[in-house]
Amino acid sequence: NQLTIIVDLGANRSSLIFWHQNTIQFTSTLDISGNKITETIAKKLNMGHEKAEKAKHVCGLDKKKAKGEISNIILESFNGLLDEIERNINYYKKTTPIDLKETKILLAGGGANLTGLTEFVKQKTEAQVELANPSINLNLEKNIIPKKYTAGLTSAIGLSLRHIIEDV
Repeated sequence: NQLTIIVDLGANRSSLIFWHQNTIQFTSTLDISGNKITETIAKKLNMGHEKAEKAKHVCGLDKKKAKGEISNIILESFNGLLDEIERNINYYKKTTPIDLKETKILLAGGGANLTGLTEFVKQKTEAQVELANPSINLNLEKNIIPKKYTAGLTSAIGLSLRHIIEDV
């Protein structure tokens, strides 16, 4: 029995979606967001929003870049994210009678592509961790969406598919 947790890291909020037994079991909205991380970088390092956003994407969780300052700021937020994931997993395990053998975490949303994030979550959890690929079930002759963008387009692709299915 595998529990899949979709971690949707958005600009204004993040969500945890627990998928088990072929259905969404529950969701949780988190106060962690890409914009809040950018604001924290800007404030702590006394720089403008645009420069902080660029620094976040260039440095990510790479401790070798910017003397690790950006990475340390981002880690403060992501340690909170991991605490929330663990708290929600424990809640789910207590409320379900099923013995969960393994957990898979799919990272989605614009924040999922942050440098070093997948490796960080792998190191801090016992879960299998990967970037979500929302185009995996699309019947395309060739993948027209570059892989580095797919995790950030999860919601957009899902909403598009809903309209296609409704029109059939």
